[in-house]
Amino acid sequence: MSRSFKTNYLRKQRQRYWKRFLLFFFFLTSGGFLIYFVIFSNVFQINNIKIIGLKRVPENVVRAEIESTLNEFKVLPINKNLIFYNANQIKNIFLADINNIYITKNFFTKTLNVHVVEKQPIAQLVFANDNNSAFGEVDHSDLYLDDTGRIFKSELLRQEKFIKIIINQSQNSVPKNLWDQEKINNFIRLINYLNQQPKYQNNFYFEYSLNTPSAVMAYINNYFKVYLTLNDQIINAFDTADKFYIADTQKKNLISNYIDMRYYPEKLYYK
Repeated sequence: MSRSFKTNYLRKQRQRYWKRFLLFFFFLTSGGFLIYFVIFSNVFQINNIKIIGLKRVPENVVRAEIESTLNEFKVLPINKNLIFYNANQIKNIFLADINNIYITKNFFTKTLNVHVVEKQPIAQLVFANDNNSAFGEVDHSDLYLDDTGRIFKSELLRQEKFIKIIINQSQNSVPKNLWDQEKINNFIRLINYLNQQPKYQNNFYFEYSLNTPSAVMAYINNYFKVYLTLNDQIINAFDTADKFYIADTQKKNLISNYIDMRYYPEKLYYK
């Protein structure tokens, strides 16, 4: 091997080495700058929190919970970062009264938008006071039924008036879901129908047994009681019971307890 060939070979080797080193240094520097730009600079820092959708839940309570997640200690300052902020951190905030929370981010205004969907209560649950029941030892106050059939506990609704559902059950366990969505929709239809009738408005409540989940008893105060199945015929069944009650005054004397429309339209019973 000639001296000139060896010199050229070593020169090319050094050039390759320096090119690789400079390329590695460039990527390392660029990566470090990018990490600093994204994580440590204030370019993507959350400066504002906008809470949308609250009606009965106090905003200061939700805001305090969100800010507590921003101030949690982590090795890297990513809690207040719009890119890395984990929406699941606030999914469990105030779940008693909140159905869901959605997060959107505005990078131009450095704002975290918190969209809150509150639970919509349709009735208050009142557990029957039975000395022989295990309910006497369990706190079932402030329980409500929302429009999805779920039961939730809330102290924010104490001053509001709702339809009452008296729950009868010999066990002390309470289900998370009282009814499925189809039964809830039919129940809401009946409530809306009764509220549209002047003679029924503010003059009814319900009774329900966890042991017989297919039916509900509607109490029309100073009028009559009717067993109803929570199906799509619920309003027709109620109208039939109503007409049956008022059709003949003699039947009023016969109906000492209730009218049973659970087998409507095939059968009607009364007691």
